[in-house]
Amino acid sequence: MRSLSLGWVFLLAASWACGGNGEAPDAAVDAPPVDARVATAADYEGLWLIRSMTSVGPQTLTRDGIPQSVRGDALVTATGATTGTMDLRLAVLDGGLLAGPFLTQVHDLVVEDDRWVLSTDEETVVFATALDGPRLVLSFDADDPRNAGGNPPLEVVLDRVTPWPDVLVGHWELISLTLPSQMVVAGVCTEIQAGSRWAKIAQDIVFDARLVFEQTTTVDVYDDDACTSRLATQTSGQVGMAEADDVEHLRLWTIDDADVAGFQAFTMEVADGAATLTLTACLPAPACEDTAPTEVRVHLVP
Repeated sequence: MRSLSLGWVFLLAASWACGGNGEAPDAAVDAPPVDARVATAADYEGLWLIRSMTSVGPQTLTRDGIPQSVRGDALVTATGATTGTMDLRLAVLDGGLLAGPFLTQVHDLVVEDDRWVLSTDEETVVFATALDGPRLVLSFDADDPRNAGGNPPLEVVLDRVTPWPDVLVGHWELISLTLPSQMVVAGVCTEIQAGSRWAKIAQDIVFDARLVFEQTTTVDVYDDDACTSRLATQTSGQVGMAEADDVEHLRLWTIDDADVAGFQAFTMEVADGAATLTLTACLPAPACEDTAPTEVRVHLVP
C-alpha cells in the first residue's frame, strides 16, 4: 500500500478540483506547553489531524470545506531527542470522493528549535513551527538552503487528536453481506440471475496500523444451483483509507481497479474477533443506495 506514495506535490496538483463530505472530526487533544527553544521530538509525538492546507496561489483547502476539502493526518513518532518520523496520510476529495490515488508517505523528522526538517529519499523540506496547545502550524521556510525537491504546501494547520482506535488492524474475511436485493453468505451457492446463474463470493480486507486498507473480492460464477459447474472467476480489488472516531463509527474512502471512487459510513460493533458494520451513508448518491451493502459481517483471521 505504500506504493501509492506520490509526495506533497500530489495535493497541490489536485487541489483545484476536490470536495468534502462534512463529517465531524475528533476534538483536539490538549498538550502540555512547549518552549520552542527546547522543543524535542517527544513534544510532537502523537496523531495530528490536518485542518487546512494552503498551496501556491494561494489556495486553502480545509477539512470540512465545501465544495473543496482535504482529508489527512500525520503520526509523529520520536526516535531520539530531536529525531523522529512523520507518517503522513493525505487525500483530496471531490464531492466527498477521492479525486485520485491518496498519499501515504513516511518522512524522517529532525526538530531544530522552531523548525521541522522533513526528508525522504527524494526531497527535504523545512517548515517553521508554531505550537499553541493542541494546535500546530507548519509554515514553509522557502529561504532555508536545505530545501530540495518537491513542491510543498505553504502552510499546514494541524490539531493533536486522540489516535484512531486499532480495533480494525489485521486481516478480516467476509461472513455475510446484506444487499438491498438479497443477503449473500460467503462461500454459499447463491442465485444471482434467476434460473441461470449462481455464485460463491469470498472477500478479504486487510487494515494496516494507519487504517490504510486493501480489499480483494473473488466471485466464482456457476450455471447450476449446486455450484458444481463453474463458468468463470472474477477478482476485483480496492484500496482505501479509513477513519474511526471511536470503536462505533467508521468511514471508508475507496478507489477500485477501474479508478472508481466510493465512500461508505457505518456504525460498527466489534466483539470476539467479529465485526458487524451497518451502513449509515454512502456516495455517490443516490446510485450507491441501490448497490451498497446495508450490513457487512466479517471475522478476524487469527
